[in-house]
Amino acid sequence: MKAILCQRFGTPDHLVLADIPDPLAGPGEVVAKVAAVGLNFFDTLIVAGKYQTKPPFPFSPGGEFAG
Repeated sequence: MKAILCQRFGTPDHLVLADIPDPLAGPGEVVAKVAAVGLNFFDTLIVAGKYQTKPPFPFSPGGEFAG
């Protein structure tokens, strides 16, 4: 599947489109086919390393989607 990844802190133009393995659903979970995503100001702060949460690299920013 395709994913937008942040591999280092910086501006949104440092984000890359990459192929990653398809996710597998765990117990009590489902996998949704994503049709659209939204990135907001909160996501740009995480990508810039200016938010209290700093996920390990690489990570896929964004918490909003439509499937």
